[in-house]
This record gives sequence, structure tokens and C-alpha cells, in this order.
Amino acid sequence: MIEYEDGFTILFRLRGSVFPFAFLLTVPSLILTAAWCLLMNDIAETSDFVAVMVQEDFNKSQVWSALTASLALLIAFRTRQALQRFWEGTTLMHQMRGEWFDSVSCLISFSRAAKQTKPAEVQQFRHTLVRLASVMHGSALDEICGEGAAGQVCMDITGLDMETLKFLRDCTDVYGFNKVEALQHMIQNLVTYNQQIGVLTIPPPILPRVYQTLSRGFVNLLNAKKIADTRFPFPWAQIILLLILSYSITTPLVVAAIIKQYAWAMLVTFIPVFSVIALNIVCTQLEMPFGSDANDLPLDHFQEDMNRGLLLLIHEMTDHIVSIRPFAQTRHSYLMKCVGREAFQDFAVRSTMSGGMSLEPEDDDDVIANEVEIETKAVQETPRATPCKASPEVCATPFK
Repeated sequence: MIEYEDGFTILFRLRGSVFPFAFLLTVPSLILTAAWCLLMNDIAETSDFVAVMVQEDFNKSQVWSALTASLALLIAFRTRQALQRFWEGTTLMHQMRGEWFDSVSCLISFSRAAKQTKPAEVQQFRHTLVRLASVMHGSALDEICGEGAAGQVCMDITGLDMETLKFLRDCTDVYGFNKVEALQHMIQNLVTYNQQIGVLTIPPPILPRVYQTLSRGFVNLLNAKKIADTRFPFPWAQIILLLILSYSITTPLVVAAIIKQYAWAMLVTFIPVFSVIALNIVCTQLEMPFGSDANDLPLDHFQEDMNRGLLLLIHEMTDHIVSIRPFAQTRHSYLMKCVGREAFQDFAVRSTMSGGMSLEPEDDDDVIANEVEIETKAVQETPRATPCKASPEVCATPFK
């Protein structure tokens, strides 16, 4: 998928653009326009039949207007359907990755309690799980792309045992099984086994949630595969192509009958014909968002994000329990200075934690001094009540 910034510069980018191909398909209409202009200008003056045809039939005919309206309606409908399929495709890809990552994250968190008693088993379980999840996600993307997929980069697949590797190699070609289904079943078997041997020390009612998120991720994959397997209806595409062909022939006739100058006639012909052809090409590309074309979804990027997320789960900090430091401020008045639109710059910290932010604490005396200075400044800037300048009797009289 192409990243770009809005502006006039995008008009000159050829990668992913439909302009060159649409222009080539518009050239025959331009040639036909020039030919008809020549015919109208040279022969209409000497032939009464051609003059009547030009003045009466072409100028007053409503066929071209009806054809334009019908084609515009069909192109608009196909554009809406294509954009919907494209947006649904990217949504399902993110949902699938989110469900599977959530499952693996929960399982690794559940295995933390057994790390002290069974460290080897926990290590074996975690590294096997993340490798299977990476292969499953990459195989899902390959399945969506269909035949000719280049394959996704998986996280150390050769680290699995030889029997598993042989089965995954022959799963589709020899046995005709679905590789994603086989990998999901392997993960469920792995989870069940480690729950039995005590690696996953969690209550049984909680464990089915992991199976549910795994199944939801697989359902999202099937919905994405529905888009990849179901093309735009053939009769509809055939009718649109026929109307575009008719439009490319009739438009030069109508324009040549109205405009006598060659340059203006070709320009007026080019704009509508080029527009409908280009829009139809865009629709054909957006209807199939999975693949390796320039305008397809970045499946390699999805796989890279999944692998990086799995690497996070086996990092040495994955079992770290977060806490606050002994000198952390717990007073509500201090914490109020860190939030809101009027947060003091000395206390507020951005979520990016970038820009060389120091992680070392300030001295407690400096913190207290800063608080006193800020509170004193706020008190000094508070407007005081204006004293009453009237007589004591007037000031003492209640308001009525």
C-alpha cells in the first residue's frame, strides 16, 4: 500500500497510479473524435444527408445522455462496493492479529505462576507458542493471497521439532489439509497439555476464554477469505464493460457533431471517457485488497507487527511486575499538577517519554521547594476583593 501526502505532487507519481493505463485506453476515442471531426467538417458541407444527421440526430438525441446517466450510476455503485470491500479487508486483518495476539499474551501471563517451580517447562511452552502463532499468522496471510504467494517471514520456524516441520510441509500438498486449521489445533493441544502438567495454573473457567479468542481470530480470517474468494458479480462487471465500450464510441460522435475544432473536441472527449475508464480500473484494484500490487494491503507489514508483538511476549521484561519507586509522590495536590490543559511544564511528562527525558529522580528538597514556589505564585496571582468605599451604614445595610 502506498503512503502519500495530500498535495499536487501526487499527480506526478506513477507507482500505483491508474493514469497511464487509463490514458492508453482513451486514445482510441481521441482518434475516433479526430476522424469524425474531419468527416463533419469536410463532408457535411457537400452532403445533405450527413448535415441532417449531424444537426437533427446527434444534437437532439437523448441516447447519449441516458447512456451517461446509466454508466455513472453503475460506476458509483461499483466504487462504493469496492471501497467497502477494501475497508472491510483491512479491518478483518487487524482484528485477526488482535485476537491471536491477545490469546498468546494471556497464555504467557498465565504461565508466570509456574516459572519458579517449572522454569524449563515454562520456557519450552512460551517459545513453542510464539513460534506456532507466528507461523499461523503468516500462513493465514498466505492463504488470503492465494496461489503464487511469496510467503511471510516467520519467527524461527526451524526451532520447532522435526516431526512438526515435516507435517507442516506436507500438510497442504500431500494431505490436502488447511495449514491454519492444523496450526490452531496444535496450539490448542499445546495449551491443554501444559494446563494438565501444571504450567498454566489458572482456574478452568478462565482458560476457555483463550480458546474463544483463538476461534474469533480464525473467524475473522474466514471473513477475509470470503472477500478474496468472492469476486464482483460477473454479469455486473460485463454490463459495465459493455457500457464503457459503447460510451467510448458514442462520445466522439456527439462531441464531433457539436464542436468543430479538433483540439477542443478531443479535450472534451478525453475528460469523460478517461474518467469512467480510470474509475473502473480503480474499482477492479480495490475489490481485491489482498496481494502484492502497489495498491493492495501491506500484508508484510501485518506479519512484521505480529512478529514484533510476539517478541515482546518473550522479552526478559515480560514477567516484570510494575510498581512505583519509594520517592514517588502520592499526594493528590501534586498529581493534579501533572494533568489537565494547565499542567505545569515542570511536572507534566508526555506519553512518548522521548527527547532525552531524564529517568533519575529529583532531590526531595528540590521537589518540595518547587511545590512551595508554585503554590506561592498561585496565591499571589489570585485577585483580592476590592474594599468597600461606601459609608459603614451603607455597607451594613442588607441587599433588598
